[in-house]
Amino acid sequence: MFYWAKMYTADFKAGESYDKLHRCIAINIIADGFRLNDAIHSEYLLQEKTAHSILTDVLEVHFLDLQAAKRAKAEGKTEGKRGQLINWLRFIGATNRKERAMIATMSPVLQMLNEKIDVLTLSPTERKLYESRMKLKSDIATISETQFSAGVERGLAEGKSLGLAEGKSLGLAEGKSLGLAEGKSIGLAEGEARGSRQKALETARNLLVIGLSIENIAKVTGLTVQEVETLNS
Repeated sequence: MFYWAKMYTADFKAGESYDKLHRCIAINIIADGFRLNDAIHSEYLLQEKTAHSILTDVLEVHFLDLQAAKRAKAEGKTEGKRGQLINWLRFIGATNRKERAMIATMSPVLQMLNEKIDVLTLSPTERKLYESRMKLKSDIATISETQFSAGVERGLAEGKSLGLAEGKSLGLAEGKSLGLAEGKSIGLAEGEARGSRQKALETARNLLVIGLSIENIAKVTGLTVQEVETLNS
């Protein structure tokens, strides 16, 4: 109640109207040593003792019991929204990394939170290694995309040039209609093929740097084992 009262008046300034006060909801997560009842979630309001009419809605005090959530899980009472709340509380009350990771598999949101917690709990050496890996992944993605775009642009330019040249040799009239259409088709196909291959080669070089096996690199990039071995020589 003390903490609720502090929150309720924290932003209230002298001379302001009481209408400026906002509804305040206190949520307390409790464990061993603070047991009100057997409920997982208890909600307390200000109400009249006999008629139970609510005096005001500005005060709500909630208690979420970690131990009650564990008992409910053990008894198999984890259906619907109640089950979601139980999983959240079990996640919060998890005592080790393995237990927390197991509970996180039950919800995409919990999986995301678990990944964030894993990063926050890394040692300085582990964090430095993690950041280096993230940087390497970004470097590889950026290099591959840049080189792929450049390869496509070069291929398109060469294709258009080739198509126009062939069109002129077939005659101006026929060349304009045939050469432009064929040139665009050949240029696009050849440009995309060259760009795709260039991207595969660059990706393979980057994967060789980080130590991936030649066979796995061939599977990922679509290159042959011989082509990857040539890059490694």
